[in-house]
Amino acid sequence: MLEIAEAAALYELSLQDAWNGVTPDSRFKVNGNRTITVLSPGVWNFGSGPDFQHACIQVDGQTLKGSVEVHRLSGDWFRHGHHDDPAYDEVILHVVAENDLTPERLSELPLMLVMPNPTEDISREELIEVKNGRCASYFSALTREQLRTMFVAAGMERFHIKSNNILRNMIIGGVENTALRMMLEFVGGSRNRNCFRELFNRWIEYPADLRRDDSESLLWGESGLLPDLAVVEMSPETKKFATAVWNRWWLLRHSGREPVKWRRGSSRPQNSPERRIAAIVMLLERFGDKPLTSIAEKIVSRDNPAGFVNDLIESMVCRNPLWDNFTSFTCERSRPSAVLGRDAVMEVVVNVILPALYAAAKISPDGIFKGLDTFAEAAWQTVPRTQDNRIISNAAAKWFTNKADFNKTASSAAARQGVIHLYRQYCEKCCFNCSACLIYNSI
Repeated sequence: MLEIAEAAALYELSLQDAWNGVTPDSRFKVNGNRTITVLSPGVWNFGSGPDFQHACIQVDGQTLKGSVEVHRLSGDWFRHGHHDDPAYDEVILHVVAENDLTPERLSELPLMLVMPNPTEDISREELIEVKNGRCASYFSALTREQLRTMFVAAGMERFHIKSNNILRNMIIGGVENTALRMMLEFVGGSRNRNCFRELFNRWIEYPADLRRDDSESLLWGESGLLPDLAVVEMSPETKKFATAVWNRWWLLRHSGREPVKWRRGSSRPQNSPERRIAAIVMLLERFGDKPLTSIAEKIVSRDNPAGFVNDLIESMVCRNPLWDNFTSFTCERSRPSAVLGRDAVMEVVVNVILPALYAAAKISPDGIFKGLDTFAEAAWQTVPRTQDNRIISNAAAKWFTNKADFNKTASSAAARQGVIHLYRQYCEKCCFNCSACLIYNSI
């Protein structure tokens, strides 16, 4: 069975590679004897969700933008549960090697394209996930300083967009509550951002004195992640912790709550909800429920934004004696790692703390936030280079013939935020159809 599964996966990978190689303006017949024109096959997605995102096709004179899913058999759509998964609601085309569904069953699916069988299987090492776009020659011809200036300028535009969005939320929900909610969401990670928003909404309902004195019990209890002590086998360390939290939580809890629906899937164990809740508890102990005020009070000199950023990052790194060594109540790590490391902290500082300080200075121009808009801008530009993510890797492959050149120009968090901004505003919005891209057409 394992050999069959591996062969099927390899076959499907080869079919995905074939779709990835479809050139713009290619025409195909799909079910119903309709003809489609592929403007862009989209960008290959190796995470959860459809296989290709931001694809664009034309059918019957109508332009469709969305995702593409690739299967060996058309019936795999149902066998894999995509019909019940909202993540696949935006699929506009189903690419298969064979159709094994009846016409009635097929009518429940998106448009289907049967592509020729790949003549040879392909290994993961042979894949070219993202090919150069038409603008690669333009980007590669610019000097490093020109590229750096362009990326940082785009990054500052993204900074102000973020700050304006935060400002609108602050007007509705209050300065500190908005900042605190966003901190929890970003510390929690993108996969469970909605879950941490729900956890914040539950936590904020409790009286201020309980939130101050019992945040650990409230967050763990409302998370629904506390194990059943009578059933779950745990290590002595996690059982001792769980018992102590349960004993306090029984006295505090609201009844009748639906469990938070945590998503684990393909996320890294080190980013588990348990570890991120442990980090949030530590951040609340350090900054309280008014994080922006606490952080503003720590700004000793406004002439040293780089020093402030370094101190802020170090103050937010969280190491926990228990949860550095566990990913859940039942799973111990092979080696310890901080529940909130430096790389994760920098993402929170770039995406939440500094844009929120800027917004707070706009909404409360006097008092402790006075003048912090200018300071936050300067500090944001000094944040060191953040980690690669899928967008940054795709942009590097799309725009540069040599990734080393990209890394030398996108060498700060501000520049990398600019890369994300340009990628989303241009590559994604035109669905990677280079002929429709404003950047390419302005060259």
